[in-house]
Amino acid sequence: MSEPLVIVGNGMAAARLVDELAKMALGRYAIAVIGDEPRLAYNRVLLSSVLAGETTSQDIELRPASWWRDRGVTLKYGCVATEIDSARKVCRCAVRRPRATAMRSEGLAPAASTMCLSKIMLERNRSGPERS
Repeated sequence: MSEPLVIVGNGMAAARLVDELAKMALGRYAIAVIGDEPRLAYNRVLLSSVLAGETTSQDIELRPASWWRDRGVTLKYGCVATEIDSARKVCRCAVRRPRATAMRSEGLAPAASTMCLSKIMLERNRSGPERS
């Protein structure tokens, strides 16, 4: 029987960790990866290319769903780790519900982020038609 292993965070580090575990100890762990984002892990450096319409969101995924499945990984999207109790080996999660509108820019206060994003959208709309 595989030992349960929960990886909190569904980003580049999680993908690399799963890759290494698959090489060194395939089958030893029953891996679950939980992440706040509602989708597969992606290359955040290339996100601006998606927003500019230069590439698709699928093109910047770190690994396709089949890669995770082939390694026996259970992915939990939209889950936020609210408590990790290593003594009891328990990880509690809260499931986020999708919102119709949400804007956030890391590193700025939420009010400043919204104002900055609103200004960018306003400027973009004034500059001409958006790409489809």
